[in-house]
Amino acid sequence: MKRIITLIITIAFFKLSFTQSGRVGIGESNPGSKGSIKGNLSVGSSYSSISAPPDGAIIQGRTGIGKTNPDEKLDVVGNVKASDKVIGTRGFIAGSVTADTGKAVFSTDVTNKGFYIPRLTTAQKNALGATLTVANKGLLVYDLDNNRTDFWDGSSWKAVGEGAGGPPTGAAGGDLSGTYPNPTIANNAVNSAKILDGTITAADMGPNSVDLSSGVVTNILPVNRGGTGIGNVPANRMLYGDGTN
Repeated sequence: MKRIITLIITIAFFKLSFTQSGRVGIGESNPGSKGSIKGNLSVGSSYSSISAPPDGAIIQGRTGIGKTNPDEKLDVVGNVKASDKVIGTRGFIAGSVTADTGKAVFSTDVTNKGFYIPRLTTAQKNALGATLTVANKGLLVYDLDNNRTDFWDGSSWKAVGEGAGGPPTGAAGGDLSGTYPNPTIANNAVNSAKILDGTITAADMGPNSVDLSSGVVTNILPVNRGGTGIGNVPANRMLYGDGTN
């Protein structure tokens, strides 16, 4: 008799419900599946005494979906779909885990597919840019209208790689000064070391800078370079400079 009473109490405690369809309910009098739990679930020798989140579950060991011998905490045979963010702290590896994948946030050994970054129209890209700050440096999108990949530099979108198109922008450097797209040659940037012997022709010189037919030299060689500092030498005359005058 005591055993019967104990069994009844146990069943009432777990609120088990058996239906003629072979379904089992825990806390559910009308189970909709073979096994239904109305509430939370804790699984595992160390988890069984811990309260799971309301209507949620905590599982200590590995879980297999479509697989009888899961290799990881969650092992799924088939597709996995998420309608919001998938958050990870170490990285995502699609394929074999190798020594080099430890340095990658994302890695795949697929050889017959590509990887898409978000594809936006220019208007969509600009609308996104209006919400970005310096903290979003490095964000990548593909501009469908300009057929190029753009990155956020902290204040504006900049094109990268082949297909970027257009002239460069920003300050010029090296032998150039000013800013792009219209830089100028910096002062003293062109010297004899940068001019190949025999490459200067008459077409490279200013009009009438040296007029041998009239005997007039109209270009001025400074005195400190061995010239006279005089720009117009009359015919049949010769001037020379001694380095000072």
